[in-house]
Amino acid sequence: MKKIVSSCLTLLCVVILGLGFSACIVNPAAPEAAGSVDNIDSPTFSLEGYMFTLPFPMADLLALGWVLDDDEVTGVLEPESFKSLELTVENQNLIVDVHNLSNEGQAISVCEGYVGGIVAHAVYSNAKIIFPSGISLGSTYEEVTALYGYADSLTVFENSFSIVFFMSDFWIDITINDETQSVTLLDMCYSP
Repeated sequence: MKKIVSSCLTLLCVVILGLGFSACIVNPAAPEAAGSVDNIDSPTFSLEGYMFTLPFPMADLLALGWVLDDDEVTGVLEPESFKSLELTVENQNLIVDVHNLSNEGQAISVCEGYVGGIVAHAVYSNAKIIFPSGISLGSTYEEVTALYGYADSLTVFENSFSIVFFMSDFWIDITINDETQSVTLLDMCYSP
């Protein structure tokens, strides 16, 4: 059923764009997710209350009203590549990594790519995103280490530091502000 809905959404995106609109806007039922944010071993996250598991068709976000930036609609994804894209809905914005898993170039406007990464950023992405085990923007370093344990990688910046946790088929990069000890950036990426 999900493949049929996704295929219909892709076709609808093509038709809408063919009529001269600059983005795909549809609004069927919410996507389904396999897992919950309680499971630290699953690349499942909550976005504005909807559950997603990486990777998933970009059409699922567009179905909820998220719209690609006009400049990005005209782009092409090369075979087996990815691109970071900004999507908006009302006054919210979101950054995702869209992957072309095929052997042919795909027009971004066709909405055939898969979301393989998601970014929550205190400045550039104001959508409410909750990562595995309930970590979100504003969580404290103490909360992160209590839930995730010791990081696999640490990078120190001028006013912050980044810690990375490698899971079986995804990784999470978390940036912590030195002064407040709170999360200012979350980045999760599927890596089979």
